[in-house]
Amino acid sequence: MSGLYRHVLCAIDLDDKAVHVLRRAAALAGLASAELNIVHVVEYVPPLDMDYIVPPVEEVEAALLDAAHTRLEKLTAEAGIEHGRREVVSGRPGREIVRLAAEREVDLIVVGRHKRHGLVGVPGSTSERVVRDAPCDTLVVF
Repeated sequence: MSGLYRHVLCAIDLDDKAVHVLRRAAALAGLASAELNIVHVVEYVPPLDMDYIVPPVEEVEAALLDAAHTRLEKLTAEAGIEHGRREVVSGRPGREIVRLAAEREVDLIVVGRHKRHGLVGVPGSTSERVVRDAPCDTLVVF
């Protein structure tokens, strides 16, 4: 499998399934001797109803990014991953994952899929958008 992939981007949610997705991406990157990047995208949508006092958007987003980075480090350690770039970015998850893959010339994206309310493959989900718009191969881990 060496040479098949050179650069793997693993995009995860920070839930319990993330360790399984991380291990799958790390195994594929290892088999291919590929570079591994791990990313989580924080999507903060400020409340529309401003009838109550909320901290400035920048403060809330900074706190979310910090908490996500801490959780990402914990999950990669739990998955036994010691190598690879890890980062947390903000934005729309599907859009950011596709953008990062294109910018970094990734040749494989690994993402997890979630079943919501018993539906299989929710249209408009992050994994569906990544599969549709990715500039490279995409593996959706169940």
